Amino acid sequence: MRRRGITRRAIVAVIVAATPTARQLSNAYEGGARAAPGRTTLQVNGSTSPAAVIAGDGIWVAVRGVPASTGVTVALEDGSGARYNSVSTGNPAPTNIDYVMYLTQLNPIFASSEPLKTPGTYYVRLNFTGDPTVQAQVGFTVNAYVVPPFPPINAASNPNGMLFGIMRVSAVGSGSILAGARSSGCLVVKGTIGVVTAWQGPAGTPSPPQHTTMQYYVVDGDGTYHRLGPPVYSDTNPTVSSFDTNALPDGSYIIWAKIIDMNDVSHPDLGGRWNATLIGIMPQPIVIYNGSTPMNTRRELTCCPCPITATTYERHLRRPIS
Repeated sequence: MRRRGITRRAIVAVIVAATPTARQLSNAYEGGARAAPGRTTLQVNGSTSPAAVIAGDGIWVAVRGVPASTGVTVALEDGSGARYNSVSTGNPAPTNIDYVMYLTQLNPIFASSEPLKTPGTYYVRLNFTGDPTVQAQVGFTVNAYVVPPFPPINAASNPNGMLFGIMRVSAVGSGSILAGARSSGCLVVKGTIGVVTAWQGPAGTPSPPQHTTMQYYVVDGDGTYHRLGPPVYSDTNPTVSSFDTNALPDGSYIIWAKIIDMNDVSHPDLGGRWNATLIGIMPQPIVIYNGSTPMNTRRELTCCPCPITATTYERHLRRPIS
């Protein structure tokens, strides 16, 4: 007797027909699927209609399906075709290319890149080498550059973009400098001393910062930070007017400081204002010798007369500051 409905053989045939077979895609190449022949695609930040981007930021440009024996140029342009930035790959370019491009333009005076000055609609456009035809483009909105709280210093006035705060030690009152000199790297001091920060640029003489608060320290060989009184403020050069070295045992030390606060003004010669991250503090090695205890010769030689080295400086800076 024959059953009505679908037979077992028919059910098996349907299952077999519906099961996918494993096969390698012929268009799989270099980390992504090759576009159909004659079709090159372009995306910005993974989309053909990306969200708005802030001037100066980077964007990810993905090119897919580049024909064989072709070079590629990807340009950042405005609606009129004015070009602001570009990246390129020579012939033969890979089938799939990923670029990182920054929303910047060239400063013609300083020959350096700076964020796009004018917010608005911009386009990333794709051309093949030797062909002015735009193969693909993606438009997107560029919002105004967000000025950081501490803008960079003008590279023309200060090419290194930084300033040194150099520790200067002097004798005060009955205090004295027994030996040494800053040029040789170390001073042997006795009694009361004063400490001031001298501002010096690694290139030129840029305007110094104003309205600065600093905490001065004497750092001993064990990495202990001894405060030289409370923090000091100055419109020009923060100064410790006097410190009695008798408060510390005789031996080798480093005079150092950290910037607690800086509310600088804008300087015309710099095109900006200083901030603490742009300033490096240069310590002053000293030997305290008040004659109250025998001098430890070994500790003395770790400081004087050899100038401080970067290794010595970093070793002290890695210590926790109390």
